[in-house]
Amino acid sequence: MTGRRRPLPPLAAVLLLFLLPLLAAAAEDGGTVGEPASSERTVVTEASLALGEETLSYRTTAGFLPIGEDPAQPQARMFFVAYDRRDAGDPTARPITFLFNGGPGAASVFLHLGAAGPRRLAGPDDGELPSPPARLEDNPATWLRFTDLVFVDPVGTGYSRTVDRQGGGGKAKAEGRKGKDADFFEVGADLDSIGRFLRLYLTRYDRWASPRVVAGESYGGFRAAVLPRRLLERFDIALNGVVLVSPVLEFALLRGAERYNLLPWATLAPSLAVTAGFHGRGRLAGVGEDPGPRIGEVEGFVLDRLLPGLARLGRLPPAERDALFADYADYLGLPAEMVARKRGRVDGRSFAKRLLASEGRILGLYDGRLTAVDPLPDRVAYRGDPSFLRVAAPFAEAVVRYLREEIGFRTDRRYRVLARELAHHWDYGKALGGGQGFIGASDDLAFALATMPDFEVLIAHGYHDLVTPWFASRYLVEQMPLPAEALRRVRFVTLPGGHMFYLRDASRRSLTEALAAFYARLAD
Repeated sequence: MTGRRRPLPPLAAVLLLFLLPLLAAAAEDGGTVGEPASSERTVVTEASLALGEETLSYRTTAGFLPIGEDPAQPQARMFFVAYDRRDAGDPTARPITFLFNGGPGAASVFLHLGAAGPRRLAGPDDGELPSPPARLEDNPATWLRFTDLVFVDPVGTGYSRTVDRQGGGGKAKAEGRKGKDADFFEVGADLDSIGRFLRLYLTRYDRWASPRVVAGESYGGFRAAVLPRRLLERFDIALNGVVLVSPVLEFALLRGAERYNLLPWATLAPSLAVTAGFHGRGRLAGVGEDPGPRIGEVEGFVLDRLLPGLARLGRLPPAERDALFADYADYLGLPAEMVARKRGRVDGRSFAKRLLASEGRILGLYDGRLTAVDPLPDRVAYRGDPSFLRVAAPFAEAVVRYLREEIGFRTDRRYRVLARELAHHWDYGKALGGGQGFIGASDDLAFALATMPDFEVLIAHGYHDLVTPWFASRYLVEQMPLPAEALRRVRFVTLPGGHMFYLRDASRRSLTEALAAFYARLAD
């Protein structure tokens, strides 16, 4: 049972620190902040969590920080929820981890109430999303066991908004369509806003002496991989490590429609094969949720036969080409004719549509274990995703109820779980350095490993994620021109489940066990 929360007496210093950012408030439509709302104050509460025979006592702080080159004239206010243990001695000696999700356009609620926080959205053990109404429960696998936590909502997500000092035009700016403040919705400016948040938080809450970690999921994993170098060069902030959850490290490996780039097809192939095996199809049929030692087999097939074969496709004798397609089809549980027609370039959507077509079902992309009735079985393609379509609603309900009822942070503005328009209008053009091509984070991550001898990296993926496959991250790390000592500081954790594998109870516990070892290494 969670301990009863007790509001702390207001502190004059805290009120003074947050006076300026609280001069603006939100309209319900989620646009730029406008008229003040007295309820939008920083809230501090205390609670406890039972961990077997141990009780974990912690403090929660929810509020805003002003974002801009001059915090006295902020361009935006970023919302955060922070947790720090009250029963673990000197707080400055404890690691502090800043967490955010991806999208771009996703709030931090998924890691917050799905994986790392002391409270979580209750649901079935297998990772299925719960039916409404949402219910919260204690999270024994919380990362708060070994690190303090700060969940950060990037501008335009959650309760974070731009500040419209001139009045008017706020909604368009907040939705990333036009205007000066739309610069927040660009790769580099987004990273810099997080950098400013970290600098100000470390200063206001006296955490400069703490070991520092950033953790990000999906596009947030891209952010987290780039930030160690960017924070060092632009903000004089050194990190001790990063945690990358289902990350995208190189966007060039996600563009499966690029016919002439073979790597997206090859790095997705193992995820397709183990997902087929989970559903009792293909050469890996019967492996269940955890393919275990069969992983080496399918990765070996991709590196030794599939990738070289696709590269030499125009030179292969017909019999050898047909044998390659037949073997690949056997791993995928698909007709060899289909694989041959696609010339070995099998994308996630085609796989999800075809694998269980005989049963009239379609697979999820974010979690290939999950299926639904195909509502359009007569169509060649279906762009829905049964593992994602319902994800926003339960988390939106859970976070609003949690913030209002348990923490006491009250506002009428909308908590934007998924600001889809930000993703649609996101500016990748300026990128990191303004070069041509897809953005990527691998060089920045390699820079951090090369220049900081104690820097640690944990990369976690779900086996059945057909959006950001685990083999892409492994391939990229193995290509880094680093000595073995540096590469040994990169640990991989691959677990049953999809993009949000932590929704599965056993996988969430396994991730926490891996993180306990990760934070122990930081303390060495």
